[in-house]
Amino acid sequence: LLAAARQAGAGRVVHVSSMAAIGCTDDPARILDEDDPYTDLAGQYAYSRSKRLGHEAALAAAEGGQDVVIACPGFVIGPGDVNHVSTHAVGAYLKGQLRTLQPGGLTYVDARDVVDGLVLAAERGAAGRPYILSAPDGHLDHPAFFRKVGEQSGRPRRTVTLPSALLVPSARLAGRLHLPVLPLPPEEIASS
Repeated sequence: LLAAARQAGAGRVVHVSSMAAIGCTDDPARILDEDDPYTDLAGQYAYSRSKRLGHEAALAAAEGGQDVVIACPGFVIGPGDVNHVSTHAVGAYLKGQLRTLQPGGLTYVDARDVVDGLVLAAERGAAGRPYILSAPDGHLDHPAFFRKVGEQSGRPRRTVTLPSALLVPSARLAGRLHLPVLPLPPEEIASS
């Protein structure tokens, strides 16, 4: 797509990457920024790897002189998720189906803020520069996020946090048996 945009004489391109392309850390107190080297702690999370490959292609295009700005949204949530792509776990929590959480967390951002960030990246971003799109208070561990969901919805649920070492094998087994036990695939659990 970047080559096609260049050949067509398109102006600025805003490549939508992801926080997953920035990577992850095993230190919950350390929040990564755009200049951190990419790290995939699980080493097998296909989404993160694919986003990183696109991110690197956008960086290479910018290094080659193309006007490419890179936006890296956190985990996007908000209204309009009609297919429940990002809100699947929220729905499971609200229905009382999500009772186990794992250590770790995500950087969350409202979908409407991502739209504003993409417009700003197009208007003011520097070519070749990635920009993280997140809320100032968006970095939350899983228990804190679901506490907020419970508070905002008025439907708090009791959950227990278990180590990923227990949840990953359980998720793999549930997948093989086609059981909807956990709302996340094993590789995503391992990466959190």
